[in-house]
Amino acid sequence: MASRIHFSGAKSDLKKIFSIVNSISDEALFEFKRDRITVNCHDKSKTVYLDMRIKKDYFQDFDVREPAEVGFNVSEILKIIDMCTGDISMSINEEILLLSKSETDVEAYLPQIHIESEEIIIPKHTYTTLAFLKVEYLKNYLPRILGFSKFVEIDVDEKIKLKVSSSTGYRITVDIPVEPMSSLNQKDRSIIVDISIMNKIFADFDNSGKIRLEIDESLPAIELIYEESNLYIRSLFSRLPGTEHISGLE
Repeated sequence: MASRIHFSGAKSDLKKIFSIVNSISDEALFEFKRDRITVNCHDKSKTVYLDMRIKKDYFQDFDVREPAEVGFNVSEILKIIDMCTGDISMSINEEILLLSKSETDVEAYLPQIHIESEEIIIPKHTYTTLAFLKVEYLKNYLPRILGFSKFVEIDVDEKIKLKVSSSTGYRITVDIPVEPMSSLNQKDRSIIVDISIMNKIFADFDNSGKIRLEIDESLPAIELIYEESNLYIRSLFSRLPGTEHISGLE
């Protein structure tokens, strides 16, 4: 019987997609259309949201006979992908079939997870595009900053600054080069976010890529947007509850 949904690609390409989603949630709803896949999910605290769209040309093969929403246990799929050594294909009917044929063949059947699509509601904000950051800067600095704290103040004035303090008394400020910087016509702004998720989202991205940073006018949130020809990723980071004032960051 022909599969309702079938797609395939290089192991690294599929792992990248599922890893990005898994940085937010262990389970997620994938919406399959004839020309793309859309994924919307949030973390448990509902302070980090992900909106990802993958065009059909991202894959080696992509065939959606019946558009559908499919719930994935993303963390389990990543475990199976790590077992594979070659290209991977996935077929979906009642179950999800994952196949990889190379030196070691892998065949796995996974159940679909029931997830209500209306539960995933990404807050609407009014944003101003601030700047473009190189992926390499975030990849270089975020893992090092996490050695001190996962809570980081992102300060927006004439530059983008990452400010962190540790329980041992360290205070660190890192200026991130940007291009170009939009004027806010207001005083400087800052927001405290959990960068551990941010670090996971961009860990596998090419260093030469650029991220568009946008900020909400009332500053309850910032957005980081990454876009390629066949891949669009929008991550929203809301102000963490109770972090308006964290010792060492005021």
